[in-house]
Order: sequence, then structure tokens, then C-alpha cells
Amino acid sequence: MKQTHTTRSLFVAALLAAAALATPLRAEPPATQPAGEPKLVAMKFDRVIQKGDHVLFVGDEVTQQMYYTRAVAAAIISMRPDDNLRFYNGGYDGATAESAIKWIDDLMGLAKPTVVFISFGLNELGTPGTDEDRAVRYEKSLASLVERIQKFPTVKRVIVMSPAPVLRPDDTEKNLSPENTTLLALSHAAGRVAVARGAAYIDLVEFPREVFVKSTMSPGPPLAINNRLPSEIGHIVIASVILHGIGVTPEMLDPKGWAPLAPRQMHRIRQALALNFKPTSLGANDVSRDLYGSFRVFDERFFKLWRLSGRNPAVPPRDALLPQVEEAWADVRAATLNYKD
Repeated sequence: MKQTHTTRSLFVAALLAAAALATPLRAEPPATQPAGEPKLVAMKFDRVIQKGDHVLFVGDEVTQQMYYTRAVAAAIISMRPDDNLRFYNGGYDGATAESAIKWIDDLMGLAKPTVVFISFGLNELGTPGTDEDRAVRYEKSLASLVERIQKFPTVKRVIVMSPAPVLRPDDTEKNLSPENTTLLALSHAAGRVAVARGAAYIDLVEFPREVFVKSTMSPGPPLAINNRLPSEIGHIVIASVILHGIGVTPEMLDPKGWAPLAPRQMHRIRQALALNFKPTSLGANDVSRDLYGSFRVFDERFFKLWRLSGRNPAVPPRDALLPQVEEAWADVRAATLNYKD
């Protein structure tokens, strides 16, 4: 299905140069402001992330993959190693904004977040009706979820994000597949919810989609798995859009050498990221990867605490798991020491 000029005018297109063989993909930073909608205030990093914040990412199976959340967390911690920050992954496979209402209170009670990122929409693709029907239902349920999260006593800031894109054979630089057309409609709805609820907003559809499409034209690891979920390298593209959206600049992050993946993988996408980062030294790359990797055990243990404890007889009760979760976070803190002055 062709993307109309009217639809494209809703977002400033991410301009991509042709990718030559064996060279990285190239891109320009995405816009995060829908044209023709009530104006969204640009985010300033110092106002989004503050000392002592507990940051929670809520979403569906894209979030539950636990990649973009770690990459964002690793970037932020590298810039704020002394701020006693904490990050939690609240991804739930198969979830929608509507179904999240059933479990959000339990998750919020465990994480006690001050900052919440919200991203749903992938599982709305299979719901009945037209794109307009889906967007109406999604907007209503997302608004209810955002309102509920905003009322939680510890929450100070909410960032509404669109769903991430999928990759289909009929996706090209200029044409959107039917699935991504639906996801773009949901992205617009998410922007309206953010405006109505006084929250911030980041579009995750258009820029990553064009990068994913461009990646099929050059050799290297795929940016999408089975044309549906982002690969780990695709998640780094998404993480860069989030960092750009919350006000991170290359000047802020370049001295830290943010490079969550191996050098060859980072080379493939470095110029396709939403922020124009400089190449890092091998030493800085090792430090960044160590911090990024330190989240794996913590994320897995928090997943058991939240999702499995009390439901799976093979998993210990929550009071027994809590010390294990804290022990895993201590390993994250240890990896943070490399960034302290």
C-alpha cells in the first residue's frame, strides 16, 4: 500500500542515503512532533531523568525482548553514574494497552517508578476492523492506561511511545506495508494521547522502519527477526530514537563511548542511528558492552519476580527472590564504576 503525501506530512521523513556494500547504513535524526497536532514540547534530558529516578519500560513482546531497554539504560547510566538510577523492564508478550490494565498495578507496586516509558501496538495488528477502528480502540485503551499510571503516587513523568515497526516484503523507502500503515495510525493516536494527558511522546515507527528497509539492501546481520520483531541490532536503532527523543545529544554521549554491541555490529548501524555518534575505541566499546550486558541477569530475575513467582510452582516466592534481584542489581552497579570520575 502506498504511503500518501498527506500521511507523510504528519511526520518529517527520515532521510536515508543509499547504502553501499560493506558500508554502514546512513540516516538523519527523526522528528518526534506530528504536524497539524497540538504542539508537543521538546524534551530536555535533565528534566526527563533526574537523580534517584526509578525508570520503568512498559510494553509488549518488543519490550520483553529486553534489548532496547538495556541499551537506553546503559547510555543514561554512563552519563549519570552517580545519580543512583534504577531501570526495570515491564514487557509482557502478547499484551495490548487494554490488557495491561489488568496487571499494571502489580508491576508498578514492584518497581515504584518515577519515570515510565509506555509502548504498545504490535498486538493490535490482529484486531478486527479498519485502521480507523483499531486506532479509536487503541487510543481509548492507551489513554486509560496512561491515566492509571499517572495516578500512581511515585510517578512524576510519563513518556508515551508508539509501537515499533515490523518489516514486510512490500515495505520500501516510499511505500508502507499494510501492517506498518496500521502501526503508523496507532503512532498518531499515541501522540494524541500524550497531548491530551500532558505526557511526552516519541514516534518509533517511521525512522526505524526506513532503516530496517535500507538494511535489506546491504550485507550484514538482519535488523528484524521473521519480519516481525526487531533483532538485537535493530533494537539499538530503536534505542537511539528514544535517546534522541528524550534530549540526549552526541556531545553528551560521545565522551562515554556508547557502543552496546560488538564493533562490527556497531559499524553496520552507527551512521543509521538517530544520533550521529563518533566511533569508539576498543576499550570504550568493552566498557559499554560490559554495562549493557550486566542488565541481563537483573532483567531475568526481575521477570521471575514479577511474572512467574506465585504462578509457577518451580519459582520461589517473591520474598525469597527479592535478595536475588538486589544481588543482580549490585552487578549492574559494579559495571557502572567504570564511568565514575
